[in-house]
Amino acid sequence: MSSKNILVTGASGFIGTQLVKQLNADGHQVSVLNGNILEFEVLKEQTSNFLNKKLADESSNVIVHLAGLSSPPKCESSPADAFRVNTLGTSFLLESIRQSGQKNNLPHFIFASTAHVYDMPTDDSAITESTPIKIKNVYSETKLQAEDILNGFSIRNQMRVTILRLFNHAHISQSRDFLIPSIYHQIKELGTTDKIVKVGNLDLYRDIGTIPDLMTAFQTVVSSNSYKSNFDIFNVCSGKAYHLMDIAKNIAIHLKRTDVQFVVESNRVRANEIKKVVGSYEKMKSIFGWTPKNREFKNFFVDLESI
Repeated sequence: MSSKNILVTGASGFIGTQLVKQLNADGHQVSVLNGNILEFEVLKEQTSNFLNKKLADESSNVIVHLAGLSSPPKCESSPADAFRVNTLGTSFLLESIRQSGQKNNLPHFIFASTAHVYDMPTDDSAITESTPIKIKNVYSETKLQAEDILNGFSIRNQMRVTILRLFNHAHISQSRDFLIPSIYHQIKELGTTDKIVKVGNLDLYRDIGTIPDLMTAFQTVVSSNSYKSNFDIFNVCSGKAYHLMDIAKNIAIHLKRTDVQFVVESNRVRANEIKKVVGSYEKMKSIFGWTPKNREFKNFFVDLESI
């Protein structure tokens, strides 16, 4: 595996922190973007310094763009912030690349998008990269706009862009805006006589992967040398739908609190939820050879508490 020169945005977030650690362990030269992605002059200086490094292999520059608001509820409550960070921030990053003066040394740009952009099938079929798109909330709209901006930049400047549409990946260190960390911490923090755990609709099936699998997906794409498509999109998912109530009960068993009661609160229930969401990772498998390793959840709680 050849060493890459990598710049990571959003490196202070949970995924970014873990990815930087893994990429360094792989022997890559990793830099992180310091400061606000909306501070253009700071962004421009750091991007220019990164791209103007003297490298033995000019094709080894990679930018992994993770910076953004990733919580759909927070995006919905603060749409202006969501569009500034997710969409305008991506545009600023691309403009900083354009102004770097490195027209012949453009990086491989990897963007963390989301499965929320898809029109979720109602017939239980797996979501592929060809599944129709549907804007259904602020979060998905900001990510789609960022994808479109990246596509246009790739066409105009012949820069290689890889979009990774991430499905759910769970870890207890994530924000409690996400279901599994919310349930885990509620149960863990219950008093000995307390039993109530507040949840949304758990009679749903969702594709949920583990953080180790997500890390290997990024590592695989970062390290790739043979696939040279200028613009392409890949799902990163487990390929299996899990019943949310089963996961909640298994968390309770794992924490030795089988006496808990899951109580649905209306403000935690989203309107018009699709019963089952499952993705297909066949394209990632066919192009990069990546497959998830933890699909049966037998080691899920070890992964959930590790890292």
